[in-house]
Amino acid sequence: MPTSPTGLQAGHFGDRMAGYETASAIIWLILGIAQILLGLWLEPLLLLIGIWNIVAAVNRFNLIPRLRALDPAVPAEYEGLVGLIVFGVINLILGAVVGLVGIAVDFYLRDQVLKNRHLFTGDRTAIESEPLAAATAVNNNYNLLFKLGELRDRGVLSEDEFKAEKAKMLAKLSESDRF
Repeated sequence: MPTSPTGLQAGHFGDRMAGYETASAIIWLILGIAQILLGLWLEPLLLLIGIWNIVAAVNRFNLIPRLRALDPAVPAEYEGLVGLIVFGVINLILGAVVGLVGIAVDFYLRDQVLKNRHLFTGDRTAIESEPLAAATAVNNNYNLLFKLGELRDRGVLSEDEFKAEKAKMLAKLSESDRF
């Protein structure tokens, strides 16, 4: 059976990506607050990085409803790689393990959104028509089996030839169901 997303699965994808974006926003918010607090006592540079991370967290929180709605403009938000790498390196150095976790979540989210860009474009006709195409193919196979039976009944095919053709067809159907 096809495993591509239908409209319901596309909505589930949006909800799942919104969940990852929520986790990312929370990570960056916590890291930003910690960096600001540490910056007050230790290193003023941490204040700037902390503010930057809080702004990034707010931007991520703003993306959440757009991800859920599969807003067509969302994939463009994830296309830039340089900013994410710079953001990651700075936070890896000044945010330690939390920065690494945040970047890992961000890279995963970016990868998933860009791989599934088609779900955001609104062009779901090919995706939503796949179940219909699969049902039509199954119906065609049953029609073919019926025609083979008619040929057997008319004496065009022997019983053994009918059984052999039927077995071939059923084997092909079971192979296609595995993928």
